[in-house]
Amino acid sequence: MAQAAIHRNGGRQGLPFPCESELSGTPDRAPLAIIVAGSSLGNLAAFCLRHSACRSEVVPSLDQARRRLAETRPDVLLVDVTLSDGAAISLLQAREDEPPLARIALVRPHDRWSSHEAFGRGADQVVTVPFTPDELAVRAFALLRRFAIVTKISHSQLVHALELSIDEKVGIDGRSIRLTPAQNSLLYVLAANAGTELSAHDIRQLAWGLDAQTSDDEVVRRVGDLLRLIPAGGTRVERRDHSFRFVPQSERYERPS
Repeated sequence: MAQAAIHRNGGRQGLPFPCESELSGTPDRAPLAIIVAGSSLGNLAAFCLRHSACRSEVVPSLDQARRRLAETRPDVLLVDVTLSDGAAISLLQAREDEPPLARIALVRPHDRWSSHEAFGRGADQVVTVPFTPDELAVRAFALLRRFAIVTKISHSQLVHALELSIDEKVGIDGRSIRLTPAQNSLLYVLAANAGTELSAHDIRQLAWGLDAQTSDDEVVRRVGDLLRLIPAGGTRVERRDHSFRFVPQSERYERPS
């Protein structure tokens, strides 16, 4: 299969997603991902990993992560290396007596821990935050396959009335609406944290296509532009000043796991 080409400055271009027919075998259980990150980033990562058929646990602190890893052995470990003032990077280091474990470092631009440092500490893959949904889903899929963990990848997932897709489109009421990579990333950030209030700062940190120089007013404008593209369809986004809350209008909705 061709290498996936990730273009950080122009969104995704020609990313060759595998078909289920290309996989060797069928997974007898969903791979377990433990995500060591704050809740907003952890929820987003878990939401994206659903495309790789993973079930996820979000662990928000280093101490909790150490206890959880002593109790269970995940198939893949994702670590926000900025957690606990950078001490979380220690989770990437494997002991000699440990069986192989796929490790993904979540790094941030201009942080003390670079991608190079994360690889040197034991990461098998590095993903820069913010990321596009397809980037994390495909990188995790490829890494699991490298570790001989059979899984599959899907292009879309249903969130109540909306069908979100890593192909930068959203389906609603039988229609398909094209989105830019930045709009799709923003939609994933909001949907992954459904029911939780996100500040403009949170969105700026998590949504691909925004950066530290993006003003609160610009974040508000971007969210408004996205909502004008998508009919209500039983889903709404509540706004309070420069904060937002994605509210799916269904009791059937469950936070990604």
